[in-house]
Amino acid sequence: MKLKFQLILLFNIIAITSRAQLYRPDSNKWGGSAPPLRVNVWLKGNPVEKFETGKVYVLDFWATWCVPCIAAMPRLSALAHKYKNKVTFVAIDVLEEKTTTINKVKARVDGLGSKIDFSVAVEDNNFTVHDWFGKSLQSIPTDVVINSQEKVAWIGSPTDLPEVLPKILKGTWNIQEANQTAINQDRLSNYLFSLEAEAGWKLAKYRGNYFTKDDLGNPDSALMFIDNLVAKEPKLKFGPVISSFTFDALLKINTDKAYEFGKEILINPTYYGSPEYGSIIGQIKDNMYKIDIPAKIYQLGADAYRIRIDQCPYPELYDRPEVYTTMANWYWLAGEKRKAIKARRKAKKLTKKVKMDSVKSGL
Repeated sequence: MKLKFQLILLFNIIAITSRAQLYRPDSNKWGGSAPPLRVNVWLKGNPVEKFETGKVYVLDFWATWCVPCIAAMPRLSALAHKYKNKVTFVAIDVLEEKTTTINKVKARVDGLGSKIDFSVAVEDNNFTVHDWFGKSLQSIPTDVVINSQEKVAWIGSPTDLPEVLPKILKGTWNIQEANQTAINQDRLSNYLFSLEAEAGWKLAKYRGNYFTKDDLGNPDSALMFIDNLVAKEPKLKFGPVISSFTFDALLKINTDKAYEFGKEILINPTYYGSPEYGSIIGQIKDNMYKIDIPAKIYQLGADAYRIRIDQCPYPELYDRPEVYTTMANWYWLAGEKRKAIKARRKAKKLTKKVKMDSVKSGL
């Protein structure tokens, strides 16, 4: 049972770190001619029959089940308005479940209203994803920019589009240099990911049994292993796996050191991007019924929630009642009563909203 849980834990951690591999799919297509845009049906806006020289296009690949995709739509719509006379925006629905009909997609699009205020099409299952990504489309939302020469100028996350698009329009975007930077970053992220995955298997045996209150594992051995690993590869220190195991071990040995390391986690990005706030949140949740957690650790955890919401490009992803309920509880345990009350009010407000949305949707 203990080994089985450790394996489940590790696979969950690896699934989290796999984000590092998903940001720039198919970077070998950069600079190549844009494939034809073959879609099944147009649901909204003006159809794009073909790409035209002299025009710039942004293709947003999304799905109705993809929460980050939906969260990105209002910002993409704002960009579409900003560059109304310069760029044509198209959202292409892909990777839907087999049970999701075109009518269901249309209902979702209609329900979004002005949040998706540009053309929308549904993929041709035989061609669209294959033409643009082959088998490499591993994550959505993914955006593609087609420049005025009908070349693929960029592929990436919608969060990076506001920085990239103006450069493409001004003619200052160097596709080859940007592509090489993307490739180099991918290689580094994949290398570090593989090191973390291997380390996770070895560290799991030191963590102890999650279901046994008195089994804290061997945190001293875990920290010794981590120290040796980070000495060889410093970039791993704040990676999702290493930071999680480090914070877990320190919580069990020295909460003062855990607190100081937690503060470092909050301000140091991982090798794939933003800080790994989940390392703090997850380990507090896992250990709060096994060990005595001091007030300042609870405050650290609540702050991690708050900062993650503030720093996320799509904070609405975390606007859920359970998030603010946990935040309120932790602030209360930390003695931060005003912050706890504020978070509790937010949780109640979101709970009402969820109920109202359920009534409107007929659930």
